[in-house]
Amino acid sequence: MGEPEGLGDAIASVTVYAALLAFPLNILAISAVFATIGFLSAWTWVLFGLGIKRLVRNPRAVRVVNLVMALALVASLYPVLAGHAT
Repeated sequence: MGEPEGLGDAIASVTVYAALLAFPLNILAISAVFATIGFLSAWTWVLFGLGIKRLVRNPRAVRVVNLVMALALVASLYPVLAGHAT
């Protein structure tokens, strides 16, 4: 069915922005925005994957990339754990 957050975003978008245009056009406009953002997001990850593929050709490089990603994940949790989330 999809991820719950995406479904919530879709429902909220239709609820908030549906009144901007007449019926078929409002759904088409919202769908076009979602499709464009989804396409750009997917291509960002594809290009990131292609770029990082060059870095992880040996086991040591894989270990370094995994360590950097793990540290980035832990650093992203700091505001939540320290109570500074906005």
